[in-house]
Amino acid sequence: MKTKEDDYREVVKYSFSLDQLNKIGNNNEEFNHKMIEQFILSAVESSKNMLSALEESNWVKLKSAAHKGIPSYAIMDLSELVKFMKKIELNAESDSERENVKELVKLFDQENQAVINEMGTYLKQS
Repeated sequence: MKTKEDDYREVVKYSFSLDQLNKIGNNNEEFNHKMIEQFILSAVESSKNMLSALEESNWVKLKSAAHKGIPSYAIMDLSELVKFMKKIELNAESDSERENVKELVKLFDQENQAVINEMGTYLKQS
């Protein structure tokens, strides 16, 4: 039997996808919730680490932070954020790309916060 929440979920389109989590967790909703909660924690940490590295002008740390986060974002099918992270990783240590990297980090953080909020809303609705 369909509920109003089911109807809501069908209407709302999220920027992330649970397809890979459903494959890994055999469509287990509890597993998905735990993984989303864990993703949110790591996403907050990713932004924090990249912004901190940027503020410190620590390009090695920035490159490492971007690299470390890519697999988690890929599992959630957040391809645009993965692209940001790959560009940040690739160009973090390039003097000629420094300004672009600074902008990419700021854009990543904004988009990342939107995804975190969206996932929080999803958890409350499901």
